Amino acid sequence: MQYNGSVIYLISLALLCGCSSTKELTRSKAAKLIQDNIKFPKDIISNYQIGESNVPAKTLEAAFALNDNSRYSRLLVVNGLETIEWKGTGNYYGTPFGIVLTNLTDKGRRYLAPAQVGAVITKGARNVAIKMCELQFDGVTGITPLSDTADGGTRVEYKWRIINKTPFQNLREDIFPSEQSSCSPNGLTQGAVVMRLYDDGWRFEGTTFFR
Repeated sequence: MQYNGSVIYLISLALLCGCSSTKELTRSKAAKLIQDNIKFPKDIISNYQIGESNVPAKTLEAAFALNDNSRYSRLLVVNGLETIEWKGTGNYYGTPFGIVLTNLTDKGRRYLAPAQVGAVITKGARNVAIKMCELQFDGVTGITPLSDTADGGTRVEYKWRIINKTPFQNLREDIFPSEQSSCSPNGLTQGAVVMRLYDDGWRFEGTTFFR
C-alpha cells in the first residue's frame, strides 16, 4: 500500500498536535487539577470551647465584660447561638473565680462540623469545631514555568472567594473587625500550587504558596 505525501503530512501533523496538547498546561486543565485535589468548596472551621469552665469574675455580667472574646460570647448568647449559665463561684488558694457552663443551642448546633454533631456536655470542657464559612474556587490567574527546574515544574496561581458565612463568623467580625482569618474580609484570597509534567500527563504536586 502506498501513501501520498499529503496523507503522511496530515498524520504527522495530527501526532504533533496530540503530543503538544498533552504537554500544554491550559488554565482549564489546571483548574480541574486544583479542584480535584483541594476539594472546593472548602469548609473553614474554628475550634470553640463549650462545657464547664472557670472565669476570673464574680458574676455573669462581669464575665461578659472581661475582654473581646467575652463580648463575642455575649453576642452569641443574644443571637440565640449558645447558652451560658452561671454555676456559682469557687476559690483556688485564696483566689476566687466564677464557674460558667456553655452549650450550643439548637440554632448554634446547625453550624457544627459534621463530626461534632451532638456535642452537648454538662461537665468539664471540650473544643468543638464550628463552621465559619466556605471557600469557593474562583479561577486560575496565572501559569508560570519554574525557572529553577528542568523537569516540567510549573507554578499555577489561583484565587478563591468567601461564601456562606455563618452567624458565628458575621458576629466575630463585629468584635474583631481587623482580624485576618480565612473567612474575614482581610483574609487571603489567592494562592499557588506546583504542577509537574509526567509521561501520563500533568500532576498536582500538593505544595501551596500563599500570598
